[in-house]
Amino acid sequence: MLRAKSVNDLVELVAACDAGVIPTSNDVAIVSASGGAAVMMADVAANEGINLVEYSSDAIAQVKKANPFVND
Repeated sequence: MLRAKSVNDLVELVAACDAGVIPTSNDVAIVSASGGAAVMMADVAANEGINLVEYSSDAIAQVKKANPFVND
């Protein structure tokens, strides 16, 4: 089930689904430029019953290669 909590959420969900991005599970990963924002997203995920997955070491290495300022 996809749930929109605002009109903006609804528009973004429709655009994502139209592009073929349709979730098949409750597993998500968080990407953020701010640690505080990532914590807030993790809190929402926990409240909504969404499972946070960890990035593989290979994925983290690829991101760090593209941006050396990335922290894991």
